[in-house]
Amino acid sequence: MKKRSFILSVIMTMVMFCLVACGGGKDFAGTYALESMKSGDQTITIGQYAEMMGVSEDEAKNSMKLELKSDGTCVINIFGEDNGSNTGSWKADGNKITITGKNADGSEDSAEATIDGDTLTLKMGDEEMVMKKQ
Repeated sequence: MKKRSFILSVIMTMVMFCLVACGGGKDFAGTYALESMKSGDQTITIGQYAEMMGVSEDEAKNSMKLELKSDGTCVINIFGEDNGSNTGSWKADGNKITITGKNADGSEDSAEATIDGDTLTLKMGDEEMVMKKQ
């Protein structure tokens, strides 16, 4: 039960990342898929996540994707749902990016990420998601 609460917490954080503005960098443009999630001192690998969800590792990786477009916009796809509402924009500064988007109430949220090679790490508080470029 604790792991399911953890997953829901991470998913909600991911939604906030998505609902979170400005220009991008072509070097970082691309689609990133989930590799692992961390909340506090608890980490779940993609294999553990797949087992908990009863799906293959490929399906688990594809359940959460972040697309950074070269025009500075981004799209999040959670569980294969791309309804167009999970969009925002992003801005690069060195190997760091800021993702910003609007919430349903019109307020804005931002999230910070770092990119090292093909690995993107999103952080918000003690929540962390590691994604690999496809």
